[in-house]
Amino acid sequence: MLRLYRKHGRYRLFLFWSLVGPVFFVFTRFCLWLDNLVFRELHNITVENPVFIVGHPRSGSTYLQRRVYESDVVCMFTTWEMVFPSLVQRKLLAPLLALLEYFQVDVLQSVSKGHEIRLQQVEENEGLFLHQLDTEMVTVLCPWLLTDEEYRKVGLKLGKNDTTRNRDSLLFFETCLKRQIYHTGKNQVVAKCNPSIFRLQNILSVFPDARIVYLVRSPERTVQSFLSFTQKVIDPLLDSNELQILIQSKYHWCVELYEYFESIRPQIPPEQLLILPFHELSHNTINTLKRFFSFVRIGPPLYYWKKMTEEVQKPFRKEHMNAPLDSLGISRERVRTDLQHIWERYLQTE
Repeated sequence: MLRLYRKHGRYRLFLFWSLVGPVFFVFTRFCLWLDNLVFRELHNITVENPVFIVGHPRSGSTYLQRRVYESDVVCMFTTWEMVFPSLVQRKLLAPLLALLEYFQVDVLQSVSKGHEIRLQQVEENEGLFLHQLDTEMVTVLCPWLLTDEEYRKVGLKLGKNDTTRNRDSLLFFETCLKRQIYHTGKNQVVAKCNPSIFRLQNILSVFPDARIVYLVRSPERTVQSFLSFTQKVIDPLLDSNELQILIQSKYHWCVELYEYFESIRPQIPPEQLLILPFHELSHNTINTLKRFFSFVRIGPPLYYWKKMTEEVQKPFRKEHMNAPLDSLGISRERVRTDLQHIWERYLQTE
């Protein structure tokens, strides 16, 4: 990453990550080590029957995650807790969080980008793998990992099904889950990790009792939304040629993500897999949530269902616009051709 920042003349990013990066990584690892000394109870915690919500980005997984989080019966992470996974870190930096909230500067990304990110809001758990630099999300920090021909092979492998690297990352992820179980006092983990579809084989190896919830939505909509979001976030860093290379690389990643799930689906025990089409979640929210909670064997309190019934009756207002597919250099016909089997298998009633 540092080489690419310097190679492409991004000297501010180079200077920032040269100074902050090593300090942050060392500080985090030191605090994680301290956790084992300060919080001895962590050694007795086990992760049992974790639930992984996966799907192509923009499939409605965030909507599901936030509705499940509101039940207050599951263990999840907020953005703040993923940036600082150590319990010692959180104790030390709690005054900083309070200060940021007081001055209302806790929004890391506005909804106009397509996805609001707040420090105290539940968020995509794939972010924990940034501590291992083993996730597709690294290319958001350094898009030249996909546009620079010299380093493109490295960027395309991030977060993919590399047994040794993935296992190390998942063991790190497991230690974070144990800390969060201790921190929240809730034993049932529900993690949303969309790009971790590429890790599912290793997830089932590390967590053999894991349950997988797969969100599926029209690829035409998910691809458009994901590429549009990517363009909005990364556009200031790249020239027009680099941006087009990046969009094409991300499109191939989208297709591969859908196809990879189909290739390993037969290896997931049927009793450990729940498939939720997006149109069911959006048009029949309450019954879909009931299917989810029945699958994970958790009963939310009665007031939760009353609250959800009131929420789903509120009119939905979209606060961002997606760029047309054609403007991104991807035709609708291309998406239909590449992913027709997804419509045929899951979405014929949509």
